[in-house]
This record gives sequence, C-alpha cells and structure tokens, in this order.
Amino acid sequence: MPSTCEFYLSKPDAVYHSGDTVSCTIVLNTTRPKDVKDITITCFGQAKVKWSKRKRYRNSYRNIDYKAKEPYVDNTVTVSREGTLPAGTHTYNYDIVLPPESRASFESRYGHIRYELKLKLTRPYRFNNEFTKILTVISKQDLNLNPVLRIPIENEEILTSFWCCGTGIINTKLKIPFGGYALGQFVDYSVHVQNESKIDINRYTIEFIRKITFTAHKPKFKTRDEETTLYKNSFAVKCLRLTNRIFDGSFPIHDTPASTADETIISVQYLLKVTLNMACSNADTITIPIFVGDVPLRESTSTEHLETDRLIAPVVEELP
Repeated sequence: MPSTCEFYLSKPDAVYHSGDTVSCTIVLNTTRPKDVKDITITCFGQAKVKWSKRKRYRNSYRNIDYKAKEPYVDNTVTVSREGTLPAGTHTYNYDIVLPPESRASFESRYGHIRYELKLKLTRPYRFNNEFTKILTVISKQDLNLNPVLRIPIENEEILTSFWCCGTGIINTKLKIPFGGYALGQFVDYSVHVQNESKIDINRYTIEFIRKITFTAHKPKFKTRDEETTLYKNSFAVKCLRLTNRIFDGSFPIHDTPASTADETIISVQYLLKVTLNMACSNADTITIPIFVGDVPLRESTSTEHLETDRLIAPVVEELP
C-alpha cells in the first residue's frame, strides 16, 4: 500500500485571514522503510498570471505566452535529515504566520492566487513523495484605515445632443455617500439629471462592474482586462425634455474579492455605471469608482446601510 498523509489544521476548514498563524500537525503513515535525503514542510503562496496570444511570424503562426509571478509566502522547514525513515506513523508539527500583505485566494481564466502546505520526502534515485493541502486565504481590507474612503464620491458629465429632435444639453451628476463599502452592504446612489435638451429620457440602467487587470512581465510588459457585471437593473422612469429630476436607489455588494490598493500583477477595481436611455437611440453614460473591502466604515454601519431586505426600487424626485 502507498504511504498516506493527513493534515490537521488549527482551522479545520483551512480558511485563514492574512496575518493569521497557521498551525498544522501532519501525520505520515508509511508501510515500508524509505531512504530519504531530507523531509521538508513548505508553506507557499503566490499570484500567477498567464495567457496566450496567437501571432503571425513570417509565413506561419505561433503562440506567445504572456506570464508573471508574484510570491507572497515561501517558507520551508526541514523536519528530518538524510537517513532511513522506518515504516509506521510519523508526526510533524508546523507553524507559520501569514504575511499581513498576503493577497486573497483567487481563481480566474487568466491568473490565480493560491496557497498550499506541502510535505515533501526527497528520495535518492527515486521520485520524490509529495503531499499537499490547499489553504484559502482571505485578505483583511479595513476601510477605516483609509480616511479618504469616508468622503462622498461624485462625477458629472455633460452630453450635447445633435439628434433628430434638436440640440440641447443633458447634465448628469452621479453621487454616492462614501468611497468604500464592505461585502454585505448596500450602496445608496443618487442620479441628478438636468435635461435641457428636446429629448426624453425613458429609463436608466445601473451596473456594478468588477474589472480585473492582469499584468504580464514576460516576454514583455502587457496587460489585459476582464470585466464582469455583478449587478444590473433597469428602471422605466422618465425625465422628460426641459425638466430636472433626481433618481435615488441602492444595490447590494455580494461576495467578491476586495479591491487592490497597490501595484500588483492581479489588480481588482469596481465601478458603478449609470446609463440614461433616451429617444433617438443615443445614451448618456457616467461612472464612478467604488472601493470594496472586508471591514466596513464605522460611519456606514447603521441599520439603514446593512439591512438585507431593503427596497432596491428607485425613488424619483422631480425638481422645479
């Protein structure tokens, strides 16, 4: 029978936060003696980016692999030196503190962030024996550590219309009360529309978009983006020509990776996008960034912002 190995972690679900201590007892059972050079335990975690692009080269095509790696933890401890490991049960203990800057575990088509514990028996003149346990790491992103996120965010766009209904100006302003929100919270938004054109606005659509940027370093610096719409809703409310209105509403932030605040080969950003749908088939789009973390702002943790059964339908206010 082959050797077996069990990993007994301090957290049985193998889910840790960055900065946590990972304590593990590893029980190895061997059915016959094994000659080893050494036995090591490794905790390894890294981000890895890779994608291929087909390019023409002279009279043929070839695939170019764009890739990069970014290590977060690489710790190896030798628990046994060269010798003969007798048959039977062998127990090893291992502890490591995950670096506070460790990024959250992540899987995507163009890259991933993975963590693992590995027991390795390096054997002379034979294949090495390796036993692996996957860890899930959650990065702590406390929004309260960045005072800028307490400031309301707004953006203003002016659209000049030259369609069949005549020229005119549509001034759109999008606002949210904070720059950062945590998972499980609702984001309140307000859309101020000054429709000084001769075109009716028939509805508006909101989208909460996650944008992930993958950065390769080899064979040269190159990036590619992956956008996912996490929430989308459209409301049949009007802002008629030569009128002003305010559209108020909210949307939830569900389980998703935290935003990244620094340069990294896998960066995560979020956008709130509002589109005004008008007659004559044109549209006005406005966006603002939203920073997503794990620990909410203290100012935003009232019942109003955390209540899970909130009404998401918009409130429409007509301005004079």
